[in-house]
Amino acid sequence: MSRFKIASVLAATLVFAGIARAELADGLVSYWPLDGNFVDVVGGNDGELFGSDDEALFENGQFNQGIVLDGVDQYIEIGGDESDYDFVDQEFSISAWFRVDSFTKDWQALIAKGEGNRWRVHRRGGESIMTWNGGNADVAQDPFGINPPVDDDEIHHFVGVSTEDLVLMYIDGELVSEGPAPAVENNDMPVMIGENPDARNRTWHGLIDDVAIWGRAIDENEVAQLWNGGTGAIPTEPPEVLPPIFIEQEDNIGRRAYNSNQTNSVFGEVASGVPGWSARIVTAADHGLGQLDNHTIAEEALDEAEGTKGNNAYQVVDFGGGGGTFGDTQPYPNGVADESQDDFAVQVTANVKIPPGEYTVGCGSDDGCQVTIAGVEFTLDGLANDAFEEDQIRFEGNRGHAWTTGSFSLDAELETTIVGSFHERGGGDSFEIAITEGDAGSETPNPGGWELLRDGTLGWEVKTDAAPLLSADLAASASFAREVEFDVNGDTGASDQIGIDNPNPDVYRTVLNIPDGTVFQIKATGEVSSGEAFTIVDADVINGSITVNSVVAGQNWVFDNATGQVCLDFCPGGVAGDYNGNGMRDAGDLDLQAAALGGNDAAFDLNGDGSVDFADRQQWLEGLSNTYIGDWNFDGQFNSSDFVSVFTTAKYETGAAATFAEGDSNGDGVFSSSDFVVAFTGGGYEGGARAGGLQTVPEPSSIALILFGLCGLLRVARRK
Repeated sequence: MSRFKIASVLAATLVFAGIARAELADGLVSYWPLDGNFVDVVGGNDGELFGSDDEALFENGQFNQGIVLDGVDQYIEIGGDESDYDFVDQEFSISAWFRVDSFTKDWQALIAKGEGNRWRVHRRGGESIMTWNGGNADVAQDPFGINPPVDDDEIHHFVGVSTEDLVLMYIDGELVSEGPAPAVENNDMPVMIGENPDARNRTWHGLIDDVAIWGRAIDENEVAQLWNGGTGAIPTEPPEVLPPIFIEQEDNIGRRAYNSNQTNSVFGEVASGVPGWSARIVTAADHGLGQLDNHTIAEEALDEAEGTKGNNAYQVVDFGGGGGTFGDTQPYPNGVADESQDDFAVQVTANVKIPPGEYTVGCGSDDGCQVTIAGVEFTLDGLANDAFEEDQIRFEGNRGHAWTTGSFSLDAELETTIVGSFHERGGGDSFEIAITEGDAGSETPNPGGWELLRDGTLGWEVKTDAAPLLSADLAASASFAREVEFDVNGDTGASDQIGIDNPNPDVYRTVLNIPDGTVFQIKATGEVSSGEAFTIVDADVINGSITVNSVVAGQNWVFDNATGQVCLDFCPGGVAGDYNGNGMRDAGDLDLQAAALGGNDAAFDLNGDGSVDFADRQQWLEGLSNTYIGDWNFDGQFNSSDFVSVFTTAKYETGAAATFAEGDSNGDGVFSSSDFVVAFTGGGYEGGARAGGLQTVPEPSSIALILFGLCGLLRVARRK
């Protein structure tokens, strides 16, 4: 394909992509990314968090962060003019990403304007599916037979469309239901995310991310664009509308940790007194009892079959293919880390020493669970506790992820055993055991006031007989929908960070995967010196190609994948301009720079003007390397030996690809007369090596002009 055709196809592709983005953003009334705040980046109608717990919990969502609502009474109320969202006699659309941590109330609301013929997105009654009222009856009757359960701890995508003739509902890019023509009515209620303003106490329990509202009906192609095969797409183009994502808040240093999965585990010999829990799993293939409809049947399965025992001591009980409340999720003892298993049970055991005090214990599960601690007496004021014995908390039935809790007190230290179990009948799955101090009553366990029970938590000793974990990887992925800004402060040496928490660096190696092409933006405050480094990615292994830009004009920041550091001009121990990483500046670095000309890769933008051009090439040769543009053999001088070296390659005016050492001074990839022009314009011919710094040198001498003429004769001779 010719260059013209390639350019034409590329241009057409870019134009098409631009049109698609413009169409998707057209009619967008409001968009709340929920990246650590409640800002409406399109309509300016910001939200405010309400609830008895007024501390917002943000965690990794579909794009960057999302808000996690507690399901008790937290919700977001949207400010501004509520009539912006009435949509009487008007087509409109709603999009949101969400995760169900538990369905505990009928009709729990994802986002709503009201009841009756107002609009709302919510759980269908007490079922595990979603429904959408776009101004008429709910459209969850599932005429296509594909409306999937969503209480599986996974992040899902919802789109509701209200047209003149139909009301349509999409889940994860699929049209799952439709209803008759809407008749939207007005009300004076504000929009609420995670609650219904017309029918209160329907608060959402789980994550909500990237909520968008259009004053038009988006079509099926745009729904597919938003779903994007599960990867997702934001409804507007970041550089035009959205500010960068801040790791903390703008001008504040903070840290964002990503949840990781344990892989590549290596275990030692079985030993006694290893910190943590032993665990085993009994699957449907093991027990042969059919569907585990309650926890009594599950315990029968655990009694009758040995199942598979995990080799290692599990530091905490947080198993699941979904997620649950806490972020330490790990594979089941048989190595399964997804939701492919149905009708199975897991049992965990440990020897414990419990210091005197009052404690509340909870087991979180997608179906039934129990925790038994011999020698204690649980109170009856816990959450969803239908235990048979006083030393036990228990949930007998089946449910989406929810908690069972109970409290007890000890006057003296107790040395005993703890046994926990849960069962999964089908669908999503997760199992967690957590504790907190005091009598928490019917409080739902949360990462703010509760901890997963491990050796040392609240002074408890938790030990077992198991093979110790010698080494393992903790792997996670960080994905950003737009440019992300890191603040660095030269006066304090502090910087924003993303990374993976490492509970034991002697055992774990952390691996963070970052998509190729991710853009990091560095904002420096205080005094920052050339070569100063800041760790912005805290991981042992960093996978991904990252582009680094600077907020401060004239600063050139480079990112070191090996250390996770960002450095001004060059990293400590490195060499400025050493693009090929061989520890020195050489002609090979110029060839890499030539490939970057015309772009904006900050690693090659030496003068910090936002683009990579010939000025950066000149800076590399004259400023960093203290030599001349015509120093083709890179010996520190520009003289006749350089002409000998480049004409030996026989590439002058042939159009063949040429490197700097083959005469390409200006970086256009070929050796031509234009390279002589820039070489002599830079001066220094036959002036000897630079003594230091830049020097003023005379204009080209007559010898140079003769050599230039010889080049022309050589060209003519070659053509004959």
